[in-house]
Amino acid sequence: MTQGGWRLSALWRLSRSAMHDLAADQPRRFHLLDGVRALAAVAILIYHYQHFFIPIGGLRPVGAFARGPLETVLGDLVWRGYLAVPVFWMISGFVFSRAYLPAPTGAATFTRNRLARLYPLHLLTLVAVAALQVLCIARFGESQIYRNTDLYHFALHLAFASNWGFESGYAFNAPIWSVSVEILIYAAFWLCHRRLFSFGVVLPLLVAAAFGALLWHFPQNRIAQCGYFFFVGAALYLIYSPVRQTGWPLAVLALAMIAGAVPILAWSDPGLLKYLGVPLVFGGLLLLLAIAETRVPKRAHRPLGALGDSSYGLYLWHIPVQLGLFLAFGAGLARAAESWAFLAGYLAIVIAIAWAGFVGYERPMQRWLRGRSAKARPHAAAP
Repeated sequence: MTQGGWRLSALWRLSRSAMHDLAADQPRRFHLLDGVRALAAVAILIYHYQHFFIPIGGLRPVGAFARGPLETVLGDLVWRGYLAVPVFWMISGFVFSRAYLPAPTGAATFTRNRLARLYPLHLLTLVAVAALQVLCIARFGESQIYRNTDLYHFALHLAFASNWGFESGYAFNAPIWSVSVEILIYAAFWLCHRRLFSFGVVLPLLVAAAFGALLWHFPQNRIAQCGYFFFVGAALYLIYSPVRQTGWPLAVLALAMIAGAVPILAWSDPGLLKYLGVPLVFGGLLLLLAIAETRVPKRAHRPLGALGDSSYGLYLWHIPVQLGLFLAFGAGLARAAESWAFLAGYLAIVIAIAWAGFVGYERPMQRWLRGRSAKARPHAAAP
């Protein structure tokens, strides 16, 4: 068989032992993807900047973001910030495949690692938001941004089940919804991960297609959305792994994927953009960055790793910061938010809290929960 033919067949048929050998000399951590995770988190911060234009005690008006400083610069791109969430899910599928493909793990270890990474900050920010909403109710007569602040929704959040279909809408630290549904996909991944890679890219693509078929009938089902993007990310890893050492075929594929998305981007149908455009554009970008990982200077590893470590904090701390700004500025918040200085200050505060929180709280809690003797795996991409 020719070398090119082997590359093609390798995508479809690789034994676990062969995949273990292939994974052995791969990067333990994809630092460039860490940078993408941080950028995606910042995109969510900017997307949610529109919260500052919700009148105290009112609902979001049409065109609420029109006065925001970014609207005139980025225009419609500001409204596409929600697409960062599927990017998080795709990176998770890719990184989880790298972490667990060569060495399947047991349920206890898998669960401990996931909870150690995700739950401490979730619990802290949930309590922070609840306390800040009490202050908002005392000052303004009602909660701000998200209105379902009752004990029932608090219990759902406490159980990481805030968006499993039992809720009445967004509540408390609502951005955790994307992690809440991903918890269920983590469970599905663990249940099938010992067999998922037995036939190369075939099974991850079939699982992604199954979730895609579910989306066809239930387009608003967020569990199906998460499963679709997560297993697309897993399939991308199975494409990357066997042919990474000769990067040009991957580069050609990645560029073809990005080029194939151009008509979709031009058409700009929201559903097509999300379910085909995002996998093509960001999937191609993900492959290019994975190829380039070995060329990243070692001196860049630490700052890129710090960005990745902070991304979960960026995602979960920005709502508590926003509530604090509601309390600080009151009815004058919308006018203040029109300033570029306010935007810069908002981003700086969230970034500083996210990094300090990781160093002073998240990382120590992870080590404590995993145990000093537990073998740490590469961080999964948590939004």
